[in-house]
Amino acid sequence: KVTSFDRIEIEGLNFQKEVRNGYLDLMRYYPEIFVKIDGEREVQSVAEEVYSITKRRLLNARN
Repeated sequence: KVTSFDRIEIEGLNFQKEVRNGYLDLMRYYPEIFVKIDGEREVQSVAEEVYSITKRRLLNARN
């Protein structure tokens, strides 16, 4: 059985690049919604950045 992960892998690198570029476009057009986070770092570092950004945005939304 083919899983969704397998399907994405089967689509190939060009498909993955198109998806990435689509998200980068969204980030440029809607910077108040989308944030680019470097996922190549240590898990703890990524989690802390996600937490920090989310907390800041939620606090700003309350004001």
